[in-house]
Amino acid sequence: IKSIEDYLPILDYLQDKKNSILKDEIERFAVSFTFNEIYIDVLHKFYHLLKEERIGLICPKTRMVDFYKIFLNVPKEIIHNPIIWLGSQSDLIRVFDKLIQKGVIHQPKNFAKALYICFFDHKGTKFSYSFKKAIEKNKDRLTSKNQKKIEEVFDLF
Repeated sequence: IKSIEDYLPILDYLQDKKNSILKDEIERFAVSFTFNEIYIDVLHKFYHLLKEERIGLICPKTRMVDFYKIFLNVPKEIIHNPIIWLGSQSDLIRVFDKLIQKGVIHQPKNFAKALYICFFDHKGTKFSYSFKKAIEKNKDRLTSKNQKKIEEVFDLF
C-alpha cells in the first residue's frame, strides 16, 4: 500500500460492515407487544373472536400459543409463526393503534417493526407495503369497510 487512497476500499468495507452490524443489532432487540395485565383475562376471548368466521381477521388455523406470544413482549427470535392477518393492512394498524389508545396493550418502541415481526398478510408472507408508510397513511382514514367487525372487537374492552 503506497498511499492513503489504497486504504479507502478497506475503510469503505469496514464502514459497511459496521452499518450492517448496527442494523442487525437494532432489529434483534425489536420486541412484540405487551398486553396490559388488567385485560389479560380477555386475551383468550380476543383470540377466539378474531378467529371466528363472522369476524375472520386472523387465520382460523392460528394456534393460541403463537397468538399469545405477540402480546408477551418477546424478542423477534421467539416469534416463529407470525399471525396471518386476513383483513387489510390498514385494519391491522387501526386495531392495534386503538388497542394502544385504550391502554389494552402498551406502545412498543417501534410500532411498525412490531407489526412487521408479528404479522403476515393473508397469503402467509410479509406485508409488501412498508408499515411505517402505512401507519402514516392510516392517520387520515377514519373508517374501514370492516368497521363493524373492528367495533365488535373493541366491545371486548
